[in-house]
Amino acid sequence: MSQWTWVDWMALLNTCINFTSGLVIIAGVRAIKRGDRETHQKRMLTATAMQALFFVLYLTRHAIAGDTKFEGPDLWRNVYYLILFPHLLVATLQIPFILRAIYLGLKGRHAAHRKLVKFVTPAWLFVAFSGALVFLMLRIPF
Repeated sequence: MSQWTWVDWMALLNTCINFTSGLVIIAGVRAIKRGDRETHQKRMLTATAMQALFFVLYLTRHAIAGDTKFEGPDLWRNVYYLILFPHLLVATLQIPFILRAIYLGLKGRHAAHRKLVKFVTPAWLFVAFSGALVFLMLRIPF
């Protein structure tokens, strides 16, 4: 692709927001491991807000421009779908669990919160970082 369109730039912005939210999650986990509950809460709520912004922009872009087609070689197409399908599945299924984890944390139900985030955090990180990989695979010039 020689010249990027607004769709490409929006996809890049979405990817940056999504990837950065993963970094903020890692920073939030590190904060709670240090015992800094206030910083942990701020970072996790920031990551959540970033994901909400990502979701709105993503849906807007897809509503206007539709799907982006994979244009690479067949071998890479298979790898692309092996990453894309779990990414979409986990991204969709994790939403109620993330909301529940936030609720439990804000209500001070820390034991239940800790139990849930043992699964939610790796899922969220997978989605954040696999989304960046999907973006790169769509934009790699083959």
